[in-house]
Amino acid sequence: MDALETSYEEKRDQYNSLIAANNPSDLSAIQKLNEEMAVLLHSMLEQLALVKSNAASMTTYRDELLIALVGIQNDASIMRKQRDQYITLRMLQSRDQAVFNSSFFWYALALGITALLFVLVLMWKGGYKAPTIPTTMSSPNTIDALT
Repeated sequence: MDALETSYEEKRDQYNSLIAANNPSDLSAIQKLNEEMAVLLHSMLEQLALVKSNAASMTTYRDELLIALVGIQNDASIMRKQRDQYITLRMLQSRDQAVFNSSFFWYALALGITALLFVLVLMWKGGYKAPTIPTTMSSPNTIDALT
């Protein structure tokens, strides 16, 4: 029983330090420690059930172990729920991105076709023609002598 208690305390300290670090990349390690602590607490409760004594200290100890086990199981269910929410959010974001890309493609295609038609219409009609201005040429006969 002492070996289980020391192992549980070590894992609990690691678990608390990982939670205090608040690093999302440690989530798998936290879940693994959570499962290991639950197994250790369950083993401790099994060994405690084998003891035939009904002493008040045994009942208190058993209650403490049960409270710890329930807390660990609650933590595990919260982590599972948050992970499910995270996965759902990622799926929704990827769907929204696909819808945006599709809409953007069709709007860009429509804008391109409209621009091409506009250019073709301008070329077909000939575009804007400026009025022609007659040009005058100066000839050497009309220039005064420079003497």
